[in-house]
Amino acid sequence: MDGNPPMKRYGENFTNRIGDGTGRNTQDYIEIIRLLIALKAGGSFLDIGCGKGRFCKMAIPKMSEIVGIEPDFTRYDWTKNLLQRIDNCLILNMDCHEYRKENPSKRFDIVLLSEVIQHVSTRACSKLIQELHHLVKADGVIIIATSHASPKTKGFSWQKASNSESFLSREEYDKYADDFGNHTKGIPVRRFSKNELLDLVSPKFEVVLWRQFKYVKESKVNFFVAKYNVPPEEILHYGVSQFVVLQPKP
Repeated sequence: MDGNPPMKRYGENFTNRIGDGTGRNTQDYIEIIRLLIALKAGGSFLDIGCGKGRFCKMAIPKMSEIVGIEPDFTRYDWTKNLLQRIDNCLILNMDCHEYRKENPSKRFDIVLLSEVIQHVSTRACSKLIQELHHLVKADGVIIIATSHASPKTKGFSWQKASNSESFLSREEYDKYADDFGNHTKGIPVRRFSKNELLDLVSPKFEVVLWRQFKYVKESKVNFFVAKYNVPPEEILHYGVSQFVVLQPKP
């Protein structure tokens, strides 16, 4: 959550279900990233929208080359200052399209796109997903993590939404998401169903693994029931995040 206090408090609504007793709500997702880094040790790692460098730091001991790209200058500057003395790590202030334009032949063993696509317009999301095919090696892997919701709770909103603003139209959402300098109601938030995420995946990729994670605590279910006006099972049985691991088809 990159040290964001409101997001940290919001995160206290959630837990994991892997039975390790920690309650860390992203732990099962983190362990998959650790596993893939170990399997691709000595290779290259690209983190698109690297934020404050959590996954870049995780990759440093194992990977020979780490590149983090972050379009937000404040986060980029913080992460660059944190990691600038690490020889095998490069942090850049640019977006994915700009990076590929400047490095047209560059490919990576692991490409990570974590918790990014739910905060951009639908057009920007589709464009970003399309870029991935040009950034991963033939034997590499891509990890995409984003929001997750049931078919009844999927939709468009923004961070500081009232209950009546929990289901915006696509047009309202895209207009707000594209107005970067005027996010007066917090960051844009798109809640993807599983099928919506998988439908974005290019037929050039094979889905190796899909999982949901980060479940609402039972003590917090009623808040989300009221917010989305759905039965409790629509909240209890769905993690609020999901990830997919992809591999290029031969």
